[in-house]
Amino acid sequence: MVFFQVMLLLGYGLTHWLIQQLGIRKHMYFAVALLLCSMVVMPLGVANAQNSFDASALHLLFLLLLSVGLPYLMLSTTSPTLQYWMANDVRMVNVNPYIQ
Repeated sequence: MVFFQVMLLLGYGLTHWLIQQLGIRKHMYFAVALLLCSMVVMPLGVANAQNSFDASALHLLFLLLLSVGLPYLMLSTTSPTLQYWMANDVRMVNVNPYIQ
């Protein structure tokens, strides 16, 4: 649970930092490129997983980081990214997307 909460917080922080540094247009391209990269490197299984019960917590956190770290980080950036894009879209000035 700690892994997923930390990665979620890092995703929110990454989104905020990238928006401040890159602006909306460059951030859009960067976010799409990172999402595509995370899909390419996403493993379909964990090859080096050990079936022993003596695996330490650090070993499990490292295994999670290597297997689903980047895809989960990018997944956690999508919600604030889309909210930022919708808030800054000139076509959405008079439209509330939560009512329709």
